[in-house]
Amino acid sequence: MAIIFIASVSVYFIVKQAVEQATSIIDRLNLQNGTLDINAITNAANQASESSGSVWGNAALLLIVVCWIVGIVDAYAIGKAMDSK
Repeated sequence: MAIIFIASVSVYFIVKQAVEQATSIIDRLNLQNGTLDINAITNAANQASESSGSVWGNAALLLIVVCWIVGIVDAYAIGKAMDSK
């Protein structure tokens, strides 16, 4: 149950960071001019992704990977225990 909670909180932080980046990109594009073109969108997205080295985002991603590995090991151990019965 703790793994589900940790993974859910980590996903929340990653989604929150993605929404914040998307909002800042949209705001930046709206401030430049009224028309949107693919080059302006691409440049804004590249600038946002280069400056998005958030410690919380990286920690959340690391926690998701750790939960995934713990889940694999746990599933393997449960499978071995069931095979031995």
